[in-house]
Amino acid sequence: MEKRRYLVWALTENQPNLVEKMMGLLRRQEVYYTVRKLYFEPLRSDGMALFTVEVECTEKSLRKLIKFYSQYVEVIDIGYKPVEG
Repeated sequence: MEKRRYLVWALTENQPNLVEKMMGLLRRQEVYYTVRKLYFEPLRSDGMALFTVEVECTEKSLRKLIKFYSQYVEVIDIGYKPVEG
């Protein structure tokens, strides 16, 4: 399968060590994912945050990543799109 770039974003609860938890999955699976960009921003005073990462991977690996992230209790919503260019 061909590797492509994808932008993955997750609306999360703003918890301590959340970035480390979400990036830990990518670091443990270096064979499958190449991280290009990472962005984390607390959104509001109600404890929400936006986690965004650009990864290079196959579509199969992307589906696996989305499945794993969806199982995290801190993740409220998740989405992705291919990065053009």
